[in-house]
Amino acid sequence: MVVITGRENVGKSTLLNRIMRKNVAVVGKTPGITRDFVEKWIERDGKTFKVVDTGGIFPCKTGIKKKVQEKVQEVLNNASIILFIVDVKDGVTPFDEDVAVALRKLGRSIWLVVNKVDTEKRLFAAQNFHVLGFDKLYPISALKGYGVEQLVDDIVKEVPSSPSICASLPVISIMGRPNVGKSTYINTLLGKERMIVDESPGTTIDVCDVTIRFHGRELILADTPGLKKGQKVKTDVEKGATALTISNTKRIDVGIVMIESNAPLTKEDKRIIQLLFRRGKGVVIAANKSDLGRYFLGHSVSFASHIPIIYMSALLGRDINVPLKEALRIYDERKKRVTADGLDILRSEMQHVRLSGLRQVSISPPCFRVTTRRRLKNSDLSYIEKCIRNKFGFRGVPIEFEQK
Repeated sequence: MVVITGRENVGKSTLLNRIMRKNVAVVGKTPGITRDFVEKWIERDGKTFKVVDTGGIFPCKTGIKKKVQEKVQEVLNNASIILFIVDVKDGVTPFDEDVAVALRKLGRSIWLVVNKVDTEKRLFAAQNFHVLGFDKLYPISALKGYGVEQLVDDIVKEVPSSPSICASLPVISIMGRPNVGKSTYINTLLGKERMIVDESPGTTIDVCDVTIRFHGRELILADTPGLKKGQKVKTDVEKGATALTISNTKRIDVGIVMIESNAPLTKEDKRIIQLLFRRGKGVVIAANKSDLGRYFLGHSVSFASHIPIIYMSALLGRDINVPLKEALRIYDERKKRVTADGLDILRSEMQHVRLSGLRQVSISPPCFRVTTRRRLKNSDLSYIEKCIRNKFGFRGVPIEFEQK
């Protein structure tokens, strides 16, 4: 595991984004944006390794910043390579010197990375950081990309060969409005506080992946920032977090949409479900906080009545495995193929629509080609979808059609 660490605002998240070649962590000028550590798998030259971005190191004894520091220490203790990021514009600070002393005590391989080197003058100034006493020094510009590929190439040389695991694992995302219990749910599943939990809304800023084994299957579980109504998203950090969450839906297989069990679905809840369905993703509704009461949600999801609704309590650990079991079932259902014979039998049983042909043309999500003499109405397609679901399942899975 390669861990990126250093003071606040030295460019740690920008470096992770540059290494990944896409935006996977929120960046901004405000100090302390990164809270939970963000871990991502990277595949280069036939090798797979994990890179972890951490919250900035700073002295703090109370509040959420104390929780951040505890997480940083936990990750550093498990690192094989530590990328210690410093800012060439600030020069060698006393705090950098203190951090260097603390890192040496860990007994890990520490590579000094001098960031924001984008001129010849700064390239020369980067050499001053040798005073910190590390053998490996890399002058880079995470923002512009200078020196980053050389850094990554050297990391690849150091990490052992390992098979690719990223492409084959199910990716299940926990989504929902702020403060519905997404991070608490993951922590309870894991039996430890992997995600920082706080009473203030918006604690989770980044999309945070966790690779876990559940009922004999390995999968990637992604915690996401809470999605707010458009006009409530005000700061650049909130905009960045929202963009990451929406972008995250492209890579996932199933979304567990977490809501509060004692209230009807809000417009924001419905928007999240509709977003997942538009992108062909499976959906489970996890009605959290069932210890506070249960609201009958059947009418609230009439627009997608096939979605499973699970009542649970993340805080009490009640029925927390059920949403994940359903998500894995849906993951398998998205890949299911219906035979031509089965579809021919279904077609002959249909009473309200006459089709000359019905075939499944793709999976993940399942797509069916309907052949008919006339253009079908939306109500016709809804009837065909209902018939397919009644006979073959696909509960919680969006079904798509193409007409011929």
